[in-house]
Amino acid sequence: MRLFGRHFANFLELNLELAADRQLFERELSVQDLWQAILLVRKEHLQSGDTLLFIDEIQNAPEAVAYLRYFHEQLPQIHVIAAGSLLEMRLGARQISFPVGRVEFLYMYPLSFMEYLEASDNTKLIELLQEVPFPEYARDTALSQFHRYALIGGMPEVVNEYVKNSEVVVLGSLYHALLQTYVDDAEKYAPGSVKTIRHCIETAPFEAAKRIKFEGFGQSSYKSKEISEALGRLQQAMLIRLLYPTTSVEIPAQRNRKKSPRLQFLDTGLVNYALGVQGQFFEFDDLHAIHRGLVAEHIVGQELLCHASLNSEPLFWGVRRSNPAPKWTMFWHTTSI
Repeated sequence: MRLFGRHFANFLELNLELAADRQLFERELSVQDLWQAILLVRKEHLQSGDTLLFIDEIQNAPEAVAYLRYFHEQLPQIHVIAAGSLLEMRLGARQISFPVGRVEFLYMYPLSFMEYLEASDNTKLIELLQEVPFPEYARDTALSQFHRYALIGGMPEVVNEYVKNSEVVVLGSLYHALLQTYVDDAEKYAPGSVKTIRHCIETAPFEAAKRIKFEGFGQSSYKSKEISEALGRLQQAMLIRLLYPTTSVEIPAQRNRKKSPRLQFLDTGLVNYALGVQGQFFEFDDLHAIHRGLVAEHIVGQELLCHASLNSEPLFWGVRRSNPAPKWTMFWHTTSI
């Protein structure tokens, strides 16, 4: 947001983890008075031109969400961006809703493969990937880059560190810190179900890209309802996604929620670290040879989710076979609805 703010004549930032910034929204001021109070606290003298106000950690002051409507209606010359985590959960607990039609949502995902190439300054390969047909002479380079992307994943801090050092071994502390943070935040996802949530977070990487059952998830004694609620919370927090199969062969393809979903974790790099399979990337050139092909399926799912909207999601097909015995055969989705 700070980089984006450079395109504006004026850029102001509030962090609602700070009491002084948070209290500005708790005083029930009119939006005009609130704006003047912000300028006074920040001691800002605006230059002529567009102004961007960035409200960070907005989940700490749900009252600030209601002000987004009034900025839109009464101060349209002020552009506002708000960022926060676990926002839907916090607002649901306080029964505060977003102003309908006045707020545009953008969701942050791990870097896609193209974004990874951009971060690593592979501009030439990005250009070649736009060509149809793709030039054969660049095939090995592209596969090598995708192989490395599948290894380290798309978490921005991890990619940034790798671009600077080109060493996978130094990334371990970052992966560990990220995974530990999610576990430590278990209480934020569901205060009354901390143990179940923590179990699901710790187990999810080991079940990534697999079809799962809620009952006894992760070789536990938890009941189906407990796991279903816990995984639902983690999906709401965008830490996982539950992808359901379809048997449709025509549009629209409907997901079948009566069938077992497959679990998609936040990032393939985190999965590789948690499973301890990173060394296999240096043994095999084919992603399908790593972790029984699950890494390849997971990174494809991650890429599709990155480009899908929240109102659509990738599906996979289940084909019923009668010989030798009825069973569900799954192969990875190739489209999103």
